[in-house]
Amino acid sequence: MIVSVPKISLFHLNDVIIAIAHLPLIAQGGMVEKLRSDMRLSSCTDPLICLPSIYGGVIIFKGTKPLLRAEYDGFFSLRGEDCSLSVKEFVYATREGREGCLKVQEGTLVLSPNRLEGGEKVDVIGLRFIVD
Repeated sequence: MIVSVPKISLFHLNDVIIAIAHLPLIAQGGMVEKLRSDMRLSSCTDPLICLPSIYGGVIIFKGTKPLLRAEYDGFFSLRGEDCSLSVKEFVYATREGREGCLKVQEGTLVLSPNRLEGGEKVDVIGLRFIVD
């Protein structure tokens, strides 16, 4: 059986964590081996990595509790520019598939439906497996 999951990037703003599943896909490693060995969701102990790996997209957490999952069809990038959107405005932009930004601890997170220079493609699918 071939199992692959998207790469996951985490961005922090106080107790809000934004997890983004993105390409390239990973076909080996801890998460892949866990899922390949028992195929149970209960084997996932870290929701910040498990949920976006399995379901894809953009997931916004408060602590380790998921608040929103969006199938954002676009790209993301971490920039050094300023951003004036609040978390609430960022959530609406993400949910509606519009361009949005959010100042996070790592820099300024930018989501765009259009290709961004140096950006990564958001993966909206998540877990893939092929039985051979």
